[in-house]
Amino acid sequence: METRPLDVTVPLRDANPSLDCCDAEEAEEDYLDRRSAERVPIDCPVYFISEERFDDGSKREGKLLDLSKTGCRIFTLQPLPEGSQITLILSLPDKMPPMRLIGTTVCHVHGREFGAKFQPLTSRERRRLQAIVFQHVTWSAYSLRRPAFQIL
Repeated sequence: METRPLDVTVPLRDANPSLDCCDAEEAEEDYLDRRSAERVPIDCPVYFISEERFDDGSKREGKLLDLSKTGCRIFTLQPLPEGSQITLILSLPDKMPPMRLIGTTVCHVHGREFGAKFQPLTSRERRRLQAIVFQHVTWSAYSLRRPAFQIL
C-alpha cells in the first residue's frame, strides 16, 4: 500500500480513480476554488455610486450575495459596465456604521450580478471584513468548492 505525507494535496482524479480524465478535469474545475481569499454567501443591502465622469453619480442599490476580504458579488437592477470604478457602501450585519470603499472596480458583469474588487484596504477595514467572513465561513454553501485534501 502506497503511503503519502500527511499534508499532501491530492488531485481529484487520484482521490476518485473511477473518474476518467475528462470527467476529473471538469470535477476539479467545479470543486476547486482558485481564489486566494475565502468567499462566503451573505445577504445584506449595498449601495454604490459610479465614479465615472460620464455617469450622473446617482446612488444605486443592490444586494450583497457573497463577500471576501478582496471583493464581493452584488445583485442589482442597475449594473454598471465592467471596468467601472465605484464607491461601494456596505451595510454589513455587524451593527457598525456602513463601510465606504472608494475606488472599487467592477471586474465582471453577468446579467444583473456583478463582481467587485476592492482597492487595498486599511488594516481596520480588512479586520472588519475578515471578522464578517469568519462568522459566515462555517455555514458557507461554497465549502464543497474548497481544495480537496486527503489525510492518510
